[in-house]
Amino acid sequence: MKSKAASGFIYPTNTLSMYDSKICRNYDRYYETDKVMVFGGSNTSTELFERFASWTEFGLTDLQQRMGTDLLALQQRYPFSLETYLVATTFFQEHASTFEGKQLYLQITGEELTTDYDDLIDETLQKKYLYQKVRHLDKSQMANLITMVKEQLDPSSLSDSFGQSLPEKPIVCLNNGFNNTNYWATGNLVGYTARTDDDRPTSAYIVTHELMHTVQHQYVTYLSQVDRWFLEGSAEHAMGHIPDPTTHNNRYPLDDKWESTLGSIAYSHYGIAVGYLEATSPGFIINVLKYIADNGVYHVVTHKQNSEYNYDVLNQPNPDFREAFNAYAKRPDGSALTYSDFESEYHELIDQWIALQPQVESRSINTTSNRFSYDSFDLKR
Repeated sequence: MKSKAASGFIYPTNTLSMYDSKICRNYDRYYETDKVMVFGGSNTSTELFERFASWTEFGLTDLQQRMGTDLLALQQRYPFSLETYLVATTFFQEHASTFEGKQLYLQITGEELTTDYDDLIDETLQKKYLYQKVRHLDKSQMANLITMVKEQLDPSSLSDSFGQSLPEKPIVCLNNGFNNTNYWATGNLVGYTARTDDDRPTSAYIVTHELMHTVQHQYVTYLSQVDRWFLEGSAEHAMGHIPDPTTHNNRYPLDDKWESTLGSIAYSHYGIAVGYLEATSPGFIINVLKYIADNGVYHVVTHKQNSEYNYDVLNQPNPDFREAFNAYAKRPDGSALTYSDFESEYHELIDQWIALQPQVESRSINTTSNRFSYDSFDLKR
């Protein structure tokens, strides 16, 4: 156990990075291991701290084994808030057309702005180019850029959390307030916030689900850049929830892009859609996330105007996910699959997949013998 006040640890304050974790900014006590930090209130028991630390370490291992993803390495690679990368990108773009700006770019990156950038006329394409460069700066380069931005911009234009270095391990925020809601947990950029009234050992797998959302945050600027069915379906896939694909005709999950549907029925159908894509295009989940990050796709709605999860008011469908989807998705016969065709042929494609993979038919959830069950915690994850 540690004291935040005694250790000097600064809890992240960026709302984009740490949504649903505001309560933990006021907590002093936390439990730390080599791989996780768990924050709780003064009445939080040592057993509860240890339980979530153990669950989170299990989730990190589960992610590595199932998805080939080292979340700790990702968090150490991108140790600043999303806001910091966004503001730094805008700063570069505003100065890139001048000689002084090009010198600033060379000073920070060690590279000259190439003719590839000079040939870009569209401002959105310029921002994509620079965002990719900023996201690939190392920690020292980012620290220098942050200092430069603070020196040249009016401090009142920057939030208190701009340039804030985030912890290089997942943060868990234990929130008793979730116990009276239909939430189990919500994942964010540096970890997740969770309810505290569940002691089932199998809930460690739900932690894996939340940590997959943290992985998603590491690759995309806003989760609104990708469809809800993909977000939740890939998190279900990561936690090992393997729904029965023969039930696919019971629902059309692509209608639920921005629907805040709770419970295992919707999530299972999200999982069928993602399970198909992972089976026909191995590595689809991580490849899509990497594509969005590496190509600097940048169609976002400012968080000052819209909440990240206010799906119904966003200008969707977002082209970022469509572009990444089209780069990797396959039909059961191995030919390319576009997003529009996936929408129009969804049930036909699932049937083709089942016919080619007969063993898939037996992969269903057994709530009595499977490693997890939903029972009274059929909640939003």
